[in-house]
Amino acid sequence: MNKIQYEQENNIRYMKMEFCNITEEATYEIKMLMNNKISSFLPISIKTINNKNIYFYDVTSKQQFCKIYEFNKLQMKDVALILNSLEAMAQIVNNYMLNLDSVMVTPDMLFLDLTNKKLVFTYIPICDGMEAELDGRPSFDKYIKELFDFIIEHFDHEYDKKSVVKIYYIYQKIIQHEYNIIKISDLLYEQEEVSIQDNEINADDKQEELVIKEIPQEIIEDEVECKNKSLINTVSIIKGIAAFLFVLNIAKILAPEIVPLPYSGIIPIIACVCLTALLLALSKIPDYAFIRLNKRSIKQPFTISSNKKCNGGDNGTDNTADSTFCNTKDDLKNEFVAVSVNRDDSQDVEHTMLLSDYFEKSTKSKNIKMTYCGEDNLEDIYIDKLPCIVGSMSEHCNYVINSKIVSHIHMCILKIENMYYIEDMNSTNGTYLNGERLIANERKEIKKDDLVLVATLPYKVEMI
Repeated sequence: MNKIQYEQENNIRYMKMEFCNITEEATYEIKMLMNNKISSFLPISIKTINNKNIYFYDVTSKQQFCKIYEFNKLQMKDVALILNSLEAMAQIVNNYMLNLDSVMVTPDMLFLDLTNKKLVFTYIPICDGMEAELDGRPSFDKYIKELFDFIIEHFDHEYDKKSVVKIYYIYQKIIQHEYNIIKISDLLYEQEEVSIQDNEINADDKQEELVIKEIPQEIIEDEVECKNKSLINTVSIIKGIAAFLFVLNIAKILAPEIVPLPYSGIIPIIACVCLTALLLALSKIPDYAFIRLNKRSIKQPFTISSNKKCNGGDNGTDNTADSTFCNTKDDLKNEFVAVSVNRDDSQDVEHTMLLSDYFEKSTKSKNIKMTYCGEDNLEDIYIDKLPCIVGSMSEHCNYVINSKIVSHIHMCILKIENMYYIEDMNSTNGTYLNGERLIANERKEIKKDDLVLVATLPYKVEMI
């Protein structure tokens, strides 16, 4: 595939690529695309510059699919849009007798019109000088697999477990070429039908049901604090005896004739002093001295959350999805076996990151503030999460600027190796760094006191 370049003419953004001679087949395809202006494909034009023929694709106000979801997560509604768009595009290709292998559906050649919520494809008529990537099979199959590799990588695996199971089912069908491009949207519902059939079979076959009682209860050894009653009773008895003897000795001192004790003189006084000291000492014993730890065993029943789904799958099913959602007997057994790992084999043991290490690495060292310097009543941009996408559409942006001259997705600020960069996201009115307009999808380093123009809105870069 020839190298792709971008060019700006006034407010029109072009994606361009060179080729040599136009073949007869390409001539027909180019005429069909230029004369009919098919909405599913990027508008195309041909120019001859320095004896070189160049395809020009109008990508104004459209975003590369890979750029939109480079930092955001895909959800099932986005996958549904892709499948429905692929189906509509394939129907158009048949109607206009075009070549499906010339449709590039890779993430970098797929564009999204955010205004109309529509996917737009790139059609490249194969001419002399362009390599047809066939590799023994139709190139379209290769491109669509590359697209779904990207979708699997950037799909939101935490939002909805049912959606994750469904997307892996679709991915399996794609890589095994078990789909009809004209009816590819049917993959959204096939997995649900299979699940319903499986549930009906499982309801009839009672012996295959998972019985929780077969899982042994877990015994947990614990220690609990409790009062040492024997020690408390002993101390109480000693206090009582000491108090009784103290009273007798006081009585002996005050009325020696009445109290029949075997001693007299100074001995009762000494006994009172000693008993007083003993009572004071016993009253000063701390509370924790009367507490002891008793061991206890707790039986912890094994439970399974009712919202987990089981995906038995075939041998060709991706194990990544199965390991997340399956609760079959084999999976339950693996959960116990996985605890014991052979620590002698260093190659099988991954490095363990402590929680303290994670917090240390995630500590924010510096944040960026972009101070607004214009006359309009706009707020400063505080960027405390990177990467940060700035634009006027809240659905896809981390920071929203409410201005008509700001594109839906206008620019992106990101951090690479302790350096901050700014990237224009194919905005209509452009992003400027210190007076120079940025080329679409090109990253430029930004530093303190740099001046950034979001269209015509001026911001000064500050590090806080």
